Amino acid sequence: MPQIPVGPGREPFYRLVQAGFRQRRKQLHNALGRELPVPRATLAGAFAACGIDSERRAQTLSLGEWDCLNGHLATLLGAEEGDD
Repeated sequence: MPQIPVGPGREPFYRLVQAGFRQRRKQLHNALGRELPVPRATLAGAFAACGIDSERRAQTLSLGEWDCLNGHLATLLGAEEGDD
């Protein structure tokens, strides 16, 4: 089971998961596309790299799948809103 890092590496992971669950009745491509400052093409690439169907909903992803998405998007999410 993947371990979510302690410290600053944890913040992008939480942003990603919270964005997915903020609109949990939406498909991931819609929920994350609306909630994150990430281009849709980048999201599509992350879904493809992780083998995740973008039409799934947040509650269907495993921790490992969230971790994979985080690995592809963390640098973009970590730069959001003036992180320390």
